Amino acid sequence: MTTTFHTHCLTGYGLTHPGLQHFDNEDAFVIDEERQIYAVIDGVGGASAGEIAASITENVIRDAVFSPGDLELELRRTLVRANNEIIRQAALNPEWKGMGCVVTLCCVHEDQLWVAHVGDTRLYKITQEEITKLTKDHSPVGALEDAGEITEDQALMHPYRNVVHRMLGAKMLNPEDNVWIDVTIFEIPDGTHFLLCSDGLTDLVSQKEILDLVNEAGQTVHQICNALVTRANMYGGKDNITVVLLSPNIAYARPSKPAISPPAKPESLILPSATTYEPQAENPSTEPATQPKDDATNRWIKQGTFWWGFLAGSMTMAMIGGLFYYAAPLWHFFTHLR
Repeated sequence: MTTTFHTHCLTGYGLTHPGLQHFDNEDAFVIDEERQIYAVIDGVGGASAGEIAASITENVIRDAVFSPGDLELELRRTLVRANNEIIRQAALNPEWKGMGCVVTLCCVHEDQLWVAHVGDTRLYKITQEEITKLTKDHSPVGALEDAGEITEDQALMHPYRNVVHRMLGAKMLNPEDNVWIDVTIFEIPDGTHFLLCSDGLTDLVSQKEILDLVNEAGQTVHQICNALVTRANMYGGKDNITVVLLSPNIAYARPSKPAISPPAKPESLILPSATTYEPQAENPSTEPATQPKDDATNRWIKQGTFWWGFLAGSMTMAMIGGLFYYAAPLWHFFTHLR
């Protein structure tokens, strides 16, 4: 499809998991080692529309032709093409209205990693000593954390942490737009890992824990990815979890199942996406609010909790009634024996 132009190759391994509170997975990832193209995508939008947006973006990235002549423009064109196709499909299918996705796309060129980024998926550089976040979150809370106005712990607990103010699918774009899509370039030092991930990992697992898990001695790429996903699920698995680990010098192993399996999927239940889109706020508050700006997801979950509680209560009452029904003759018998 295109000429391979990288000189510094990275080995990549990816793993995605729906988490423990969602039955659908609206995340996706791309690993193309031949062309050295890597991406993590997180869909936004309820009723599986986020999954559609993520799939559109994944397919556009896989079909893209990257050339070294103007790599920045090629990266922008790719995400703009995905963005505009998401909007076109949403216009043709009203049930997909409002769908979108956030994405971090990487391409190796010579000894550099070129990165195109929109939203709150993340790219980390990891050495034996430290972990560094290379992308900036396009979210009110992420902006506060990047500016040092709140700590990582405060960001993890903030009610707006899943609200983004940039995503693919929000508005029509053109490749000359150099504001909506961030494109940055990073050197690739020897022995350095790069981790792409969705917020299903970073909303639950701290950077210090990620550093420790990646650097645990004797692990293969798959074992590290599995450990990251398993840790997020140990902490509740509140969202879909996707990780792609890139390294120039780590062993590769065949995949096995994550240590914590997803729940069984009922036919009729679809949970909404955890990430929501809001236009950028002028001055996002550093204080946690009483509830998120968009609480439609919370209302849906509360309603679902009510009906599950009602069903459980009804079953319990039926069991108690049955017990009394069958126990009454025995009680009458033993009473007369006395």
